[in-house]
Amino acid sequence: MRTHYTAIVGLIVLGCTSGCGTVPTIRHSGFKARHPSIRTMAITPPKVEVYKVTFQGDRKIMFDVIPSISQWIVEELKATFEKRGYRIQVMRVDDPAAAADPSLKSTLFTVQELFDQRIKESKKGFFALLRKFQQVVGPDINVLADLTDSDAVIFVRCFGYKKTGGEIAKDWAQSLLIGAVTLGNVMVIPYPSATVVQLGVIDGNTGDILWYADNSHTDQVAFDIAREKKLRKVIKQFASNFPKAASMKKTKTSSQTAHLAPPAVPVATRP
Repeated sequence: MRTHYTAIVGLIVLGCTSGCGTVPTIRHSGFKARHPSIRTMAITPPKVEVYKVTFQGDRKIMFDVIPSISQWIVEELKATFEKRGYRIQVMRVDDPAAAADPSLKSTLFTVQELFDQRIKESKKGFFALLRKFQQVVGPDINVLADLTDSDAVIFVRCFGYKKTGGEIAKDWAQSLLIGAVTLGNVMVIPYPSATVVQLGVIDGNTGDILWYADNSHTDQVAFDIAREKKLRKVIKQFASNFPKAASMKKTKTSSQTAHLAPPAVPVATRP
């Protein structure tokens, strides 16, 4: 059953790299109070876009690799969040429950677009990082939380860029840097391949974005999104930045307390 505070975890896969250091994260002021109520998460179908970039800066979408990439993302998210103490479901828009609601696809699209817009807004201005992170996507989030009977729903969006061998040679020879526009941010790509990742958690009742991670402004942008091992490693790293479930923390604390408790001493009785 849903608890009073629900959350939707929106993962937007936009960029990762070979180094994969610490991922910058931001929390809503109410995250600490609401996090204990997040017990169950549902993973929505990933939105994946992979492009081949030409020397002139043109791009062509690579449809053939998208199904495999989507599968890797879902599998890694499910495994990682389960290890962190959450119950995980995988949402499919073609299953009977989803098919019964023809508006589901449009709701998914609406929430994803609103999430993108709010993240853009949060980055505007010279003092953006000094402002409180308080962005809202609206009530459409409730539909997904209710459908999956979960406390959190994971959104995945993935963007990757890849250059061919000939294009790479020309690129480096002439010191040409390709500018890729992702979520309103211009990312310069001096690498043969690049992928960018963003992860956000949205409260399923209020629509507040409770937690957000973004590596688009780090040096973690130099790997091929179609490399399964590397992509899985990056997805695992992002998901591992989300705090463990409160139930797991309580269990650990209880076991430590029991371990530290002094052994019981039998009470002697008189013969």
